[in-house]
Amino acid sequence: MNAKTLLLVPAAIALGAPSQAHAYIGFGLNLAVPLYYPTPGRAATVVYQAPPEAVSEQVTPAPGPGYVWLAGHWSFFGRKWVWMAGHWELPPSPSAVWIAGHWIQGNSGWDWVDGAWTVGAPPSPPQAPPTAPGTAAVNPAPQTPPEGPPAPPPAAVVPAPSSPPPAPEMADGTVVEYEPPAPIVEYVPVSPYPGYVWIAGFWGWHGGWYWNAGHYARPPFRGAAWVSGGWAHGVRGWNWRGGRWR
Repeated sequence: MNAKTLLLVPAAIALGAPSQAHAYIGFGLNLAVPLYYPTPGRAATVVYQAPPEAVSEQVTPAPGPGYVWLAGHWSFFGRKWVWMAGHWELPPSPSAVWIAGHWIQGNSGWDWVDGAWTVGAPPSPPQAPPTAPGTAAVNPAPQTPPEGPPAPPPAAVVPAPSSPPPAPEMADGTVVEYEPPAPIVEYVPVSPYPGYVWIAGFWGWHGGWYWNAGHYARPPFRGAAWVSGGWAHGVRGWNWRGGRWR
């Protein structure tokens, strides 16, 4: 190595230093940017606690013809049971029938079985047993030509799901002799639109206690606040005061 080469080596190191420093700074800035976002919580499918008893919920009016009511159910979120409200849904086909999800007790605890749509099919007509090869039918029935035009095929038997009728709306000032059950914890989904307000569910009376599921609603005017209704014990029993905007 001569003197000229010795002079070029420090110069090359000096020229490479800024690029290395720049690469290090860029790497540090990238670390400051989130590389992932937290995913929403998922319901547990196997739990050790038995689910609470099913809730009798109020059925709202159907949004249109052909819709089927899917009853609510209990789900396990965040180490506690929350109620998933029932809702209306349009079947994937006219012959579809909804098989509701349910909890079953297994070896490891309580297992959740998802609900699913099943599509019914018309029953197939009975068929005669096939004849063995090389043998002829014994005493075959004489074939007579049909008289008149052929009869149309029978209509397909398609199971038609039935939906429960909606319960009447509870009037303000209703008086009930019996004490209402304790409020249940509902699953609150993400708001469908900005500015919408969650209106919590409540127990209503229609010959028995029915849970009215919570829902989102658009405030009637800017700055409006929702005041939830409730039951108050009075002289004649439990009095209902409905919710209102203010």
